[in-house]
Amino acid sequence: MQKLYFLFLVLAMCMSCKKEEVVQTNDKYATLKLQVWDEFKTNALDSVKVVFPELNKSYTLTKGKPYISDLPKQNLKAEISKSGYIDVSKRFDFSKRDTINDNIIMPYDDMILTVPTDSLYASHQSKSFSFTARRNKGFNIIAPDWIRVDTLSERAFEIKINIRFLQNKTNENRTASIILKNGESKRTIPLFQFRKNRIESVYVELGDISKWEANMIDPLDNIGYIRSTSDYCLSEITGKSLKNKTVSFASGCARIGLGMTYEFVTQNRGGLDTVRFKFNGYDKKIDMHKYHSGIWNLYPLGSNDYIFFTNDAGKRIGTIDLERFEIINDPKVSFDTRNLLFNNYNGSFYLTSTDDKLRRIDVRNGQVLEEIQFTPQPNDHPQSPYVIPEEVVFNKNGMAFLTLLGNNITGRNVATLDIANKNKFELITGYLYANYYSGLTVMPNGVDFGMKQDYRGLFTWDPIKKVSEFVYDEITILPFQDLAFHEKQLINYKTKAPIGQPIQGNYWQSDTKNKLIYAFTWDQQYTTWIVCYDLNAKELYRRPFFYDTGGSSYVKLAGNGKYIVYYNGYSEELFRFSIDFFKGKTKLENWEL
Repeated sequence: MQKLYFLFLVLAMCMSCKKEEVVQTNDKYATLKLQVWDEFKTNALDSVKVVFPELNKSYTLTKGKPYISDLPKQNLKAEISKSGYIDVSKRFDFSKRDTINDNIIMPYDDMILTVPTDSLYASHQSKSFSFTARRNKGFNIIAPDWIRVDTLSERAFEIKINIRFLQNKTNENRTASIILKNGESKRTIPLFQFRKNRIESVYVELGDISKWEANMIDPLDNIGYIRSTSDYCLSEITGKSLKNKTVSFASGCARIGLGMTYEFVTQNRGGLDTVRFKFNGYDKKIDMHKYHSGIWNLYPLGSNDYIFFTNDAGKRIGTIDLERFEIINDPKVSFDTRNLLFNNYNGSFYLTSTDDKLRRIDVRNGQVLEEIQFTPQPNDHPQSPYVIPEEVVFNKNGMAFLTLLGNNITGRNVATLDIANKNKFELITGYLYANYYSGLTVMPNGVDFGMKQDYRGLFTWDPIKKVSEFVYDEITILPFQDLAFHEKQLINYKTKAPIGQPIQGNYWQSDTKNKLIYAFTWDQQYTTWIVCYDLNAKELYRRPFFYDTGGSSYVKLAGNGKYIVYYNGYSEELFRFSIDFFKGKTKLENWEL
């Protein structure tokens, strides 16, 4: 009878060691149930400690409560330990299972140590942990290269150890273990060190109050102060919020071109981190100091790929690749370089200077392809006659309309130069004080010319009929069908009827590709604004913009409508701004310090 009873007991124990089938559920959490036995499977242990290093959590399982029911549904590593037994390490994959029942066999340990078996966690900064290990035999310590283990003191059956995490300068979290080992007996201390939390991306929506969004690589528990280093305008931080990995806030205006830096403190399990990002507004910059004399002007000249400049005192002509935003050539010539023009009729560039010539040039190498000489008339000043071309525009037939600087008849008038007719030169009589002429333009028909005379408004010149006509007072022709400015009012050129409300701008540029008008204006607080309008004079948006109106500073809209190029004459720097910055929420590309 006793033999039957013993056999029944053994069968019952073996059945209890069999893993149960798992039933799929839709619970939010996974459950782990363990039965833990000694190595001879004769005793069920009364309690064990279970540590999940990746969760920074530990549990104590007992015979009365042998389960854990709040685990995330992922692949987890468990460290199971009990004094007097060798630790057991095992992984449980809950990614496709909601419940796992398992049996754990723990061998007896010949080396009995009383050391911490919970995981040691550290931020990315250096951190130390000290504890006492008790032993009945000597043991070796095995640790990764980013951990320093120092023996503080040692005596019979006891050793004091200091474990120090070195600073984590990598972009990844680090996991490892310290092993205290003697033969097959060992104790394992899991280690986990966080990476430094850092900004992954930054978005901005510019305005009088600018909205910022910084996305971190790791979730955050808390966020501390946020501050700005800008002295240019109001930088008060408002609307600070935190959501998982995203820090959002608003601040005073971000004036594009001056640059601002923001910094704030974040906190998560990795500890405190101070992170920073910069906002320049411009996406690329060219230092023009090598020319030492600034540039004369910028010239989009209708090109989708390039923008050009002249460097007068440096005697250079420059070509800038808009996408790379690099000077791809800047040949030096033997004369001063003033105004650069493009003649669509023959696809050639022309250049004015401080002498009596108009030159056709190759902008790639500075080679002069043709010189057009302007000769004073016989009745000009007899002692020092001279005539210098200044403003020049070309119509679609290749004819040039130009003003001339001089000290007598030839040099104080207006002329035409017919490129298609062997550079035939002809003075236009009846106009005086050419130095007052400004704003030479080509009229909407592509043939007639327009000019302002002595501040008395717009006159036209018909090169075929050779007649002049007063058109309208204070009018500026735009490169759009039948559109012009009368002072600051957009009007229909043919009917003179006003279109929409007056445009607020002291200076404007036209985007012919996207049919938009960009106006630059400034308020009493000396804040400069760039305002975008459609062709019905409807304001689409306005954004703060830094524009130094003094010195030799220029703002030009690139011919492709994608960029604004700004030259600051004081700092001698050339900036490229993406039009995307003015349209709404935009991702910053170069925000790292």
